[in-house]
Amino acid sequence: MNTFNSYSPKTIRSGLLASCALALAAVCHAQVSGIDVKDAWVRTSVQGQKATGAFMNITSKDGAKLVGVSSPVAGLGEVH
Repeated sequence: MNTFNSYSPKTIRSGLLASCALALAAVCHAQVSGIDVKDAWVRTSVQGQKATGAFMNITSKDGAKLVGVSSPVAGLGEVH
């Protein structure tokens, strides 16, 4: 049995946009506030799936805490 994942251009474009936005935001914010973001990546969603996940390791030199997330391209953001 052959199984192939086929992604629509919209799904790929959304994943790439989210990845770039995440990387840019992480780098800009990290330089300003002493926060270190490592190994950031976004999981590509499969066709028909409306959710994805962004994963990263975040550390702060001055004890800053992550208290929430938001995104201009997502209706909902969660921290786990």
